[in-house]
Amino acid sequence: MIPRVDEVLGDFIGYPVGGYDDVVVRMMAPLDIPELRKISPSDVKNPFDFLVYSTLVAEQQGRILGYTQYYVTVDGVLHSLAIRIIPESKGQGVGSMLMDVKEAIAIKAGAKTHLYIIATEGEEALKKIVTKMGMHKCQKHGAVEFWVRSMETV
Repeated sequence: MIPRVDEVLGDFIGYPVGGYDDVVVRMMAPLDIPELRKISPSDVKNPFDFLVYSTLVAEQQGRILGYTQYYVTVDGVLHSLAIRIIPESKGQGVGSMLMDVKEAIAIKAGAKTHLYIIATEGEEALKKIVTKMGMHKCQKHGAVEFWVRSMETV
């Protein structure tokens, strides 16, 4: 499935612009925060993360289906922090679309490597997504696994 984005991201990364009925990935707006906090309540996620980290949302017909958070360091590493999808939208490719758009933005910003630290227990859907994207588990430390992929083209 080719990710659809809003006009802003379309201009930056060259992905097709989606319409109202499409699942569209866009940058978070401040008015999205109350809905995002329902997906990840304060007991699960620090609400200030929505103010600090870059956040992309996937929406369809005005309804937020999920989000991902990340940052890119000056040494060219994309650090994925979170991805959450509402239960009704799991297994429909929303997580893969968010990951794809996130990597496209990071590559345009100069990122060469993608790092995702994932809990050893659970997170099976996320591990399927990152495996399909070509990431591999390079290390395991206690309760977390380090998944990495080079984003450089040969």
